[in-house]
Amino acid sequence: MDHNYISGELPSTLANCTNLAAIVLVSNKFTGDLAKVNFSNLPNLKTLDLCTNYFTGTIPASIYSCSNLTWLRLSFNKLHGQLPEETEKLKSLTFVSLSYNYFTNITGALHILKSLRNLTTLLIGGNFMHETIPQDETIHGLENLQVLGINDCALTGKIPSWLSKLKKLELLLLYNNQLSGPIPTWIKSLNYLKYVDLSNNSLIGEIPTSLTEMPMLRSDKIADHSNPRLFRMPVFVAPSLQYHTANAFPKMLNLGNNKFSGVIPMEIGQLKALLSLNLSFNNLHGEIPQSASNLKNLMVLDRFILFRQRK
Repeated sequence: MDHNYISGELPSTLANCTNLAAIVLVSNKFTGDLAKVNFSNLPNLKTLDLCTNYFTGTIPASIYSCSNLTWLRLSFNKLHGQLPEETEKLKSLTFVSLSYNYFTNITGALHILKSLRNLTTLLIGGNFMHETIPQDETIHGLENLQVLGINDCALTGKIPSWLSKLKKLELLLLYNNQLSGPIPTWIKSLNYLKYVDLSNNSLIGEIPTSLTEMPMLRSDKIADHSNPRLFRMPVFVAPSLQYHTANAFPKMLNLGNNKFSGVIPMEIGQLKALLSLNLSFNNLHGEIPQSASNLKNLMVLDRFILFRQRK
């Protein structure tokens, strides 16, 4: 019943539909507290997609009885609170999107979510406002993640080293935070990483040559290992921007609106598979290197105020 104009609360009698395997109510005008529905009466539920509504309250405890749940999307609502430890019971989850609500305690959330070893997609941006991104090395167990979004949170701190353990990661969304420090050199060890958005932060230093050593951006001959069935329904990066498959994301490097200094490294020309490059609004100087002409697949180059004068 997605993409309609249905309003009001979900009736508690929905729990009587005990054979339901999927509930998809995306983009309606539902309101109220989800706790009024006893989801524990739905043992066959595999998909719960309530994205883009006006639900309030916390995640109902009865959801944690749905042991067969593989897809949980509650993004773009008005939910609040902390992620409870009972979330660890949802061992079958492969896709979780809680983006753009009012959740708090990102450290606690990640320590709980790390127990969901089957997760391939985790989108939790637009929450945890002005908190600090955890640097805790004990965050592990997310090694099957292919998509990670922790954007639009105004998070402080540095890019955490526990991200280096996510060897299957393809998409990394950390834009619109307040992250500081340099880009870590271990980023080149993420062999499948192809979509990197670090824009609108406070990252410093020179553009590291390790970015130019990322395998998926260096060669268009490397096979794209994205699972075309990863997204059974569209994934919304923003209310008006959606993707149907992971391999639909372009090979992109967005470093715009940070505090990078120095020159563009000559090695930038090695990123021959790159489709989109954004280096705008930084403190870079010098010339665009001649090697940039090797970026034969480049479709978007944003260098506006790339070489603005320092005051």
